[in-house]
Amino acid sequence: MADRFDLEEKIMRASWVLEDIRLLRDRYNQRDFTWDELDNFFMAMETIYQHRFDDLDDMMCQVFELNQYASKETKAKRPSWFNTEESQPSVSQDKVDEFYMNVEKERGNVQE
Repeated sequence: MADRFDLEEKIMRASWVLEDIRLLRDRYNQRDFTWDELDNFFMAMETIYQHRFDDLDDMMCQVFELNQYASKETKAKRPSWFNTEESQPSVSQDKVDEFYMNVEKERGNVQE
């Protein structure tokens, strides 16, 4: 199982996109690229970083024991609205309405 240090390392690797952009800019300034060469470079970066961010997301789920990495005991301790079996935690419409009403009250847009 991954720990927070593994996660930090993955986060740092995600910042390599900046170095790749600098590399492209330097190469572009040294010679003329065709549109096909630029497009190929960007498609490759897109593919690489999609996989990198998917890997980072999986590592985060491991570290915080989310989704398939959560034990039954961990799931049982969570509030009822936090359902990891769905793609997003579910919140009732009543809770959403209550939240917005409180925001509007704080702004002074609603009279009690």
